[in-house]
Amino acid sequence: MQQLIDKIELYDQRGGINMPTLKAVLQSYLRLETEYLEKLKENQTSNISEDASLLIDKIDKAIQKFGTYSYDDKGPHEVMNMNDIIKFLKNKPLKEIGKILSEVLDNYSNYSRASYFVNTVIGEFDYLPEEEFDQLLDCDKRFEY
Repeated sequence: MQQLIDKIELYDQRGGINMPTLKAVLQSYLRLETEYLEKLKENQTSNISEDASLLIDKIDKAIQKFGTYSYDDKGPHEVMNMNDIIKFLKNKPLKEIGKILSEVLDNYSNYSRASYFVNTVIGEFDYLPEEEFDQLLDCDKRFEY
């Protein structure tokens, strides 16, 4: 949306069309959309565990710091400290890890990014004995390796 506003400004500067009203409407829309998404996020995160909320915050911070291109193209392992995340999770029972990761899938605003993160975390647990790793994978049918 901001890119559209910038393009309108550029077009308006060239003298093609006077669009200050359209620009104001788009800015208002952008503000309202942002407020709506923040309220939606508040409602979603109020119903999840602190652990899942912490992981969601880590995803958001990585995207804010490195951008969506780096996260989507290079992957969570390139823009997040996966070692700290695995250390945080590995002392928990496997079913609890599965529950936390399922909550991330259920509550993150962008399912494909949540799935990318969760499946990266699952991959980091491939050091587990096969039976335990399968137990983790079986916690949620959406988990992939």
